Amino acid sequence: MCHTSTMAEDTPRENDPKNRDPCRGRGCGQLRITRWGRVVVVASFLTFLLHNGVLGTFGAFIPLLLKEFQQGSGQLGWVVSSGIAVENFAGPVGNMVARRIGCRRAVMLGGALLACGTATASLATSVYHLFVCLGLIAGLGGSIIHVAIVIAVGQFYSRHYTVANGIAYAGPGAGVFVFPPLIEYLNETYGWRGSLVIEAAIVSNVMVMGALFRPAAWFKSRRSSVVRDDEVRRQLDYEPLATGQMQSGIRDGSYEDDGSSDSGISELSLETKGSRRSSTIQPPGSERDFSSKSSTKTTKTYRRKSILTQTNTPAMLAMCVACVFHTAGYSGISVHLVNQAVSSGMTIQQASLLLSCIGIGSLVGRLSHGWFLTRKYITPSWMYTLSLLVSVVATAMLPLTTTFGGKIVLATAAGFCSGVYFSLVAVILRELVGILYLGVAFGASLFCSGLGTLLGGYVIGVLKDVTGSYCIPYYLVSVFFAVAASFSLPRPVIQWYRARNKRRQEPRPTPV
Repeated sequence: MCHTSTMAEDTPRENDPKNRDPCRGRGCGQLRITRWGRVVVVASFLTFLLHNGVLGTFGAFIPLLLKEFQQGSGQLGWVVSSGIAVENFAGPVGNMVARRIGCRRAVMLGGALLACGTATASLATSVYHLFVCLGLIAGLGGSIIHVAIVIAVGQFYSRHYTVANGIAYAGPGAGVFVFPPLIEYLNETYGWRGSLVIEAAIVSNVMVMGALFRPAAWFKSRRSSVVRDDEVRRQLDYEPLATGQMQSGIRDGSYEDDGSSDSGISELSLETKGSRRSSTIQPPGSERDFSSKSSTKTTKTYRRKSILTQTNTPAMLAMCVACVFHTAGYSGISVHLVNQAVSSGMTIQQASLLLSCIGIGSLVGRLSHGWFLTRKYITPSWMYTLSLLVSVVATAMLPLTTTFGGKIVLATAAGFCSGVYFSLVAVILRELVGILYLGVAFGASLFCSGLGTLLGGYVIGVLKDVTGSYCIPYYLVSVFFAVAASFSLPRPVIQWYRARNKRRQEPRPTPV
């Protein structure tokens, strides 16, 4: 009776809403993940703003670098685009670093490399020095940052991944919008060398943003431990009354094991069966070590085969080829837009404003595309293809337009499309390979994008030096976008065809 009354007294206090732990159960852990996921998305936005605001606006330095080093547009275009190119080339390296040390440390390490590369570029005495600083060092830091952000956002969001990814990827557009006027002011006030030093100080705040990338596993481990404690507490409090005395003894500390139950049976069985099994006992470290090594080797082999199976599909290869050409087109626009506007008779302030128009268009595109995808007005593959087709038209008309207002409209349209197709790469890859292989697939797509960045920035500059104008180079940029659209078009068409056949095969309700 004593123990029964104790349980009766404990139970109401346990079920009282005033005394209930607000962090008990699965819902609270999920709430923590959701809340901190918002912090991670905001930190990703600000990190991308600083990261792409520096790497993505080096084209604003080309008019000053042409006077400083007396080089051609092709060579300087190659150097300026080398930062984005190395960032994309080093995608597998960024994936390895993020998996090895975690997303938080990876973002902080990438921010340190990006700041160091930008600061040391202010001491450059040749074009090759610029390539090492702005390309190798800063580009490697940007690659680590990029992959770590993609992995971190994917860990926190599954259902609303497109919206979270769109908000995070709005950062590059905001950076390209904010930094060109700032760079133009700093160049006039401190020169291009002082401007790079100040940019390095600004971009060092990426390390502060990286500290906010708390791993999602931390919340999941806390949630699982709370759930385990909750289950143990329930088992101790709500067992049947037949075992109430032993449970009360455990809670009071008065219960002692006399060894007369299961332990005695186990010892007896070991003693009686030990003589029979003595001849088959192996020394430790022989069979066990061999089996563990073989199982580890088998696991690694199976993992490699599964990665190859998931990433070597035709849809994945077509997406990588599309990444090469759409990045080549964007590189040709962003790197040479300022110089093209200046060569057509505009002032340096107006040319910088055109680059900002690309940034504001990209910002709007990155923020708005998730709204359409969430409401399922259009699939990610169709939206990706349509953005490439619009880029074909906008880029072809850009060198033909002579008015400043027309160039603003076309630059904004090109920026809007870039914000859409760059943001949708991770979404489409997640549909193709899943979250488990997203880091590998995204690293491969970044490597392919590096090829396109070098191709666009260098080839467009060389054609300008040969032809003396930007008309033919920008027509080539339109061809790049058209090729990318041709590789991305089959997948949405096949999806639409399969969905139509599925609807036709569904049984129709017969009228009564």
